[in-house]
Amino acid sequence: MKKYLMIFTVLLMAMLMTLSGCSGSSDSSSSDSDNAGEENTSAIEDLTDLFSKSDDYTEEGLAYTQTMTMGDMTTTMKTWMKTDLYKTSISTEGQEMVTIFNYETDETIVYYPDMKTGMIMTLTDEGDEDETFDINQFQEDVDPVDFENLGMETVNGEECYVIESIVTSSSAKMWISKKYGIIMKMEVTDENSGEAYTYELDDLTIGVDDSEFEVPSDIMLQSFSF
Repeated sequence: MKKYLMIFTVLLMAMLMTLSGCSGSSDSSSSDSDNAGEENTSAIEDLTDLFSKSDDYTEEGLAYTQTMTMGDMTTTMKTWMKTDLYKTSISTEGQEMVTIFNYETDETIVYYPDMKTGMIMTLTDEGDEDETFDINQFQEDVDPVDFENLGMETVNGEECYVIESIVTSSSAKMWISKKYGIIMKMEVTDENSGEAYTYELDDLTIGVDDSEFEVPSDIMLQSFSF
């Protein structure tokens, strides 16, 4: 859960630092699940096998649009994942920002296609290694057997198991793709602060070429180490 909150926070901080002075709040609302309240006809007892399905697709590569809502702020971004590579593209006030995480090299690249500039940041402190993460790692925080079955629903074209689980200090309701083992939608409430946020996938595509994670040759990058 902490990893999900961190990636959301890191991307928002980078966006706000780059576009300081601009008001970036969006009025768009997240889409509702289809077939809500469908009868629980296919309950599961253990999530281990279901989640393991996503490993194969991560190796092939995944691409999707993800919408995250925290309080009054809604952020939509395009995401690509493949093995140790993770890429996002987000636009605010007409400015696109692309971020590429390489978890094998501890390297992060942030660049702006329209401005043709960017930076490479490398972690040199081994103590910061745990601060790198990928979206699939959220599954590691979910108890595979301690959850409540809520039925089956369809989210953006994907048939999903609906479960509710208590994860550390947060409660999470999840819609997990029956076919891919991927979390298609999640509603989370922090039991300590009462803060809530939602996360939802759309336009899911399986298969991503390695070239998707290459920086265009016309982008000028500066290097930094931390």
